[in-house]
Amino acid sequence: EGGVRILSTPGLLGEGRRVDAEAVESLLAVVRSMTKAVVVDFSKGWGLVQERVTAMADEVIVVARPDLASLRNSRMIVDDVAGRRLDARRPRLVLNGAGATPAASIPFDPEPLLAAIIDGRPIVQSGGKAMKAMLAFAETVLADEATPGAKRRHGVAKTRQGGLKSGLARLIPQKQKA
Repeated sequence: EGGVRILSTPGLLGEGRRVDAEAVESLLAVVRSMTKAVVVDFSKGWGLVQERVTAMADEVIVVARPDLASLRNSRMIVDDVAGRRLDARRPRLVLNGAGATPAASIPFDPEPLLAAIIDGRPIVQSGGKAMKAMLAFAETVLADEATPGAKRRHGVAKTRQGGLKSGLARLIPQKQKA
């Protein structure tokens, strides 16, 4: 029988009851034996029930609003779940209600950046995925500046003559050698 069945939470926030993590785990085991997919929507908060359910899940998707508190909390949840599920797929993050496409998405790639800082090299020489994304974004900023009639923005490289890397290097503080 195809269709969606919903086991809902109470209608009001104040009507919540304490739920036993083992009972939820047992319920989900029964439901998983009866259907191909089970979606669990957690209310606010994080505790033993959420930890146990995400440990059982084939896939975890965290939905967040694009505000600082939600992004901070979502990042902590994604990191926590990923740390508990080392052999499973990394949780995915969905931004709900973003209303805009980000100008850049910088991947988490700390090793090349840290190596450059430790070696006292400018981070623009670090390489890696993060620097590649930052340079691509900087190229769009500098390309905007090269448009005839465009106003100069302070903090952005004065001209493209010095090249992208030297322009980005002026924007990013560098470690001074002793």
